[in-house]
Amino acid sequence: MKAIIISIGDELLIGNTLNTNAHWLGIELTQLGIQIKATWTIPDEKSEIIYYIKQAQNQAEIILITGGLGPTNDDLTVDAIAAYYQEELIYHNDIWENIKSMYTSRNREIHEPSIKLAYLPKSATPIFNTQGTAPGSLYLSENTLMASMPGVPYEMKKMMELTVIPAIKKKFSLPFIVNKYFYTAGVGETILSDALTNFEKNIPENFSLAYLPSVGKVRLRLTGRGNDLNKLKQTAENLSKEIQEAIDKYIY
Repeated sequence: MKAIIISIGDELLIGNTLNTNAHWLGIELTQLGIQIKATWTIPDEKSEIIYYIKQAQNQAEIILITGGLGPTNDDLTVDAIAAYYQEELIYHNDIWENIKSMYTSRNREIHEPSIKLAYLPKSATPIFNTQGTAPGSLYLSENTLMASMPGVPYEMKKMMELTVIPAIKKKFSLPFIVNKYFYTAGVGETILSDALTNFEKNIPENFSLAYLPSVGKVRLRLTGRGNDLNKLKQTAENLSKEIQEAIDKYIY
């Protein structure tokens, strides 16, 4: 199961805003046993958004988009998705009522341009925003799930928690995932890799070994994915013993 994360916003590209959304989504999807194929950061341009949605649809089953859902003229994600699907925008009165109640609860004046937020592509399933005004949207096809969410981190995270992750679990049969970590010091990753050459040649296809170097230390991560959790855990234990035997003198 592969996923692509698309982060939209000029502020991300020029460094004004740190892209914490992609970081958080990567962690959450990995914990679900989903492989992150790519993370793309793209500008607030309609043609670019359409292009990258098309690329993502051809490469992954899960596409998560953040940003570009506000009421201003540079928020183009909804229009781009509608153009990609060749659909008209449909007004949702329940979304508008939710937006108005959000303004009222915060003692803020309702601005008419905000009604733009109540329009979504025809095939969209609305994702109500419990933390802000801009709704998200969910798009399901036979083989893919695409979600569009706000760029505001706490709004996006709540949509993931309440709607998107449950939808992913319902649509796809996700594998179990097991990670084992090994901490080494006083040795470079090249020497470790040489010591583990035979191990890596014979590692099962559903397991992988990653080298994560830092100053004076190298952390190794053994990752396994599978549908049988007990078998996965046992295989991970057996492989861990092999790793320890090969590089025991470097592990702390």
